Amino acid sequence: DAVIVGRPAYKAGMLKGDIIISMDGKPVNDIYEYMNRLQEFKVGQRITVEVLRNNEKVLLIVEL
Repeated sequence: DAVIVGRPAYKAGMLKGDIIISMDGKPVNDIYEYMNRLQEFKVGQRITVEVLRNNEKVLLIVEL
């Protein structure tokens, strides 16, 4: 919904309107899967986040 300046998603290059489709290789199909995935990671961990941007897949590296 929004990307907050200074937060991990912003630092990784995520843009408002990007749709997260996977986190660390695991699919994210809805808000519930997104919330469950977030619980799997720890602060300081680097993960891959795949987003759909303008109908193209973009792979980002996010440091939590």
